[in-house]
Amino acid sequence: MMKDKQTQITGEQFEEEVLYSIFYGNNSFYYLNCLEKIKNGKKLIFNLYAFVFSILWLAYRKMYLEFAISLLIGISLAIFIGISLSIFTLSLILGLTGNYLYVKKSIREMQKAQANYPNLNDRIDYLRRIGGASYNIVFTFIGLFILISLLTFAILAYIIGHKAI
Repeated sequence: MMKDKQTQITGEQFEEEVLYSIFYGNNSFYYLNCLEKIKNGKKLIFNLYAFVFSILWLAYRKMYLEFAISLLIGISLAIFIGISLSIFTLSLILGLTGNYLYVKKSIREMQKAQANYPNLNDRIDYLRRIGGASYNIVFTFIGLFILISLLTFAILAYIIGHKAI
């Protein structure tokens, strides 16, 4: 993938790098570098954004299944070890494994694209649609969280208000 100036790459390698860049969208150079490291056996590459934004980073990178699983794990951890410790634990795990999960997803999606779209333009369209980043689900999740929090607060205030009378 990422080669120094002295190394020649084939047209096929160039096409693959371009297709991965299309999939990665924002920060493609960073993720191409991670792809190369992971292909060479490295599994833990710390991602500050995955650490800070935790499951929201998964949603931003369109990793919806991983987002849902992490949300369930986070809720389960919160029950057993408390909210603060569960948030930190999940953030640390995602910070350490986020790049690996994202690169592995890109490899799977690249294989699907090659198998299902023999036409290069169709493959490019598919990778653009399925890859990259999106704020939509992040804002939707934050909105739902705020809505649920407000409803919970309103219900609790109503219950407490009626008990006081």
